[in-house]
Amino acid sequence: MIPAVSPTKLVETSYDVRGYREAVDPAVRHEAHTVYRRTIVPITASEELATVPRTKYPPASYTPLLASEELAAEIAGTLGVGYSDSAGVSRAAGSASDA
Repeated sequence: MIPAVSPTKLVETSYDVRGYREAVDPAVRHEAHTVYRRTIVPITASEELATVPRTKYPPASYTPLLASEELAAEIAGTLGVGYSDSAGVSRAAGSASDA
């Protein structure tokens, strides 16, 4: 028996791309332009697919630190001297209490 195939259609979505330079050859610059993507969707889908900017949601792997913890991490990373933990306790980098 042949399985039923639900009818589909193509919906075109546009994405605005900012100007950028080639990674391989920085002398080559691409102007801002629009890229169009065709997607196959069920026949019942609306013509307009909703899109949101990528900056609206932070990536899953990114969790911002509190301002005080971020500053402490930057100081520890650049100076290599020490840091303050989330309770505000100063510790020397590489101390036994780091483990």
